[in-house]
Amino acid sequence: PLLEAPFRRFMSQFQNLYSVSLSGATNLTWSHIEALTAASGPTLASLSLSLASGTTVNASMWKITETFPALRHLDLKSCAVPASACISDVFPPTLTSLCLSSCLKLTDESIGKLASFLKGLKRLEMRGLYRLTDKGINTILSANPGLTSLDISSLMNLTNNSISFAT
Repeated sequence: PLLEAPFRRFMSQFQNLYSVSLSGATNLTWSHIEALTAASGPTLASLSLSLASGTTVNASMWKITETFPALRHLDLKSCAVPASACISDVFPPTLTSLCLSSCLKLTDESIGKLASFLKGLKRLEMRGLYRLTDKGINTILSANPGLTSLDISSLMNLTNNSISFAT
């Protein structure tokens, strides 16, 4: 596991980090994320928490928005993102790239909430979200006409309706 005190000491050695990956780390807490503030603060533009076991994104992580105001890319692949976390206070509106692949708790409703405030997305990965249907995909596509990259592979509940809507 990634211990908080040593991680905080390690991160305090850096300033003005632009990109940080904690992919695969175990037992991340908000304290780990706070330690990034000392190292990057407002300059952090890319954060990857993919495959970070024990990491749950919830409403308490709303601080991401104010802690990292320049954040453009957020990778939460395989993190436990509950549907209730898809509120405007959790994900910064500055995001242009978001990976939610294998965040298995996400639904059409939660994706709809995301779509309502993340209007500047250019790249979106939603691979393997088995609860998503045509409704969720159509909502995202309607709200983000500027998408240039969309990964919806392994979505079992899609029909030709989503494909025709996208073209």
